[in-house]
Amino acid sequence: MQIFTKKEILFWALIVLTLVNVALLATILWHKPPRQKHGETTTHRMFNPGDSAMAEKGWQWQKKIGLEPEQHEKIQLIRKEYRKTAGELMEQMRQKHAEIFEELQKDNPDTIKLDAMAVESGQLQSKMRRESIKHILEIKSITTPEQQRRMMEFMRKHLSCEQKPGPPRNFRDQQRHVQQETTPK
Repeated sequence: MQIFTKKEILFWALIVLTLVNVALLATILWHKPPRQKHGETTTHRMFNPGDSAMAEKGWQWQKKIGLEPEQHEKIQLIRKEYRKTAGELMEQMRQKHAEIFEELQKDNPDTIKLDAMAVESGQLQSKMRRESIKHILEIKSITTPEQQRRMMEFMRKHLSCEQKPGPPRNFRDQQRHVQQETTPK
């Protein structure tokens, strides 16, 4: 005795697959960040001074390295200034990347202009790196050697200072991987 016919099995399989697809689509749409309108800019979450979640993470990091309350207050002032400067630089880099993308979309992109924009983008990234180094050195200047050791350990662990073995996880990792393979040792 046959419980289901082939048509019924196919019908129910189709229903189940449709429901799975609808659930998947709903999940994707639910977690998708809002689209940015043309010309609209946003500040990177890391540099949003009003972000209480980021402030809490910063305080947890500072507790882990064993800061005294006075050190914490000084670091808050240092971080506030850094976030302001870094936020401005990030916005300039975003704008420069948008200009590059606009030029690339043209039928006949101006390679001289693109080259100049790439140099400007590199200069902004270099300035951002120098600001980050200055920021870390300012924090180090008010911490003890043991706190500095903990801070550097924390940074190494959480900021991916060390290249982890394994296949590339994203485009940047893939570029680093290719670069390491082609660089003579």
